Amino acid sequence: MAEENRVRSPLQTAPLEAAATAQGEAKARPVVWSRPSGPAAGGLPQPPADTLDEAAAVAALAALAQPMRLRVFRALVGAGPAGLTPGTLAATLGLPPSSLSFHLKELVHAGLAQAERQGRHLVYRPAVGRMNALLAYLTDHCCHGEPCGLVTTPPSRCC
Repeated sequence: MAEENRVRSPLQTAPLEAAATAQGEAKARPVVWSRPSGPAAGGLPQPPADTLDEAAAVAALAALAQPMRLRVFRALVGAGPAGLTPGTLAATLGLPPSSLSFHLKELVHAGLAQAERQGRHLVYRPAVGRMNALLAYLTDHCCHGEPCGLVTTPPSRCC
């Protein structure tokens, strides 16, 4: 089942097939590429949604530091738990599908969005808990605990 979700590309399988055919052998199995994840593979470990460490906060802020990606994230937050399909997002924001796919991948990788398959469609939703954890991380040590006039609002109850 896991192999069905991996990406196969003719460009990735062609060298292996060409080498096998040149040696007169039967075609070898195609190369299957998957993206490694987790700390051992160089990926960021995903802490619980309600807490962030420095590395996760930097990754989330880096993901939001691109104007179009910020617009995509804000559109997802606006849609709330119902989420949006890539087609709806592309039409709303006027983005080509390939660009939108790139931005959604980066938001998912940073833990700020989640994708769920519903039939033939993907639905992207904001990770509101992660967003609130980022806001909490940024304001956690404001003014060394002294009153400073910063008004903090409780996390949104809409999602």
